[in-house]
Amino acid sequence: LPGVLFVLPDSYVDPENKDYG
Repeated sequence: LPGVLFVLPDSYVDPENKDYG
């Protein structure tokens, strides 16, 4: 997912807590 490439590992590690904002 391109939107998860520039987010912290902790963000895409928890799909239920994905906080890209």
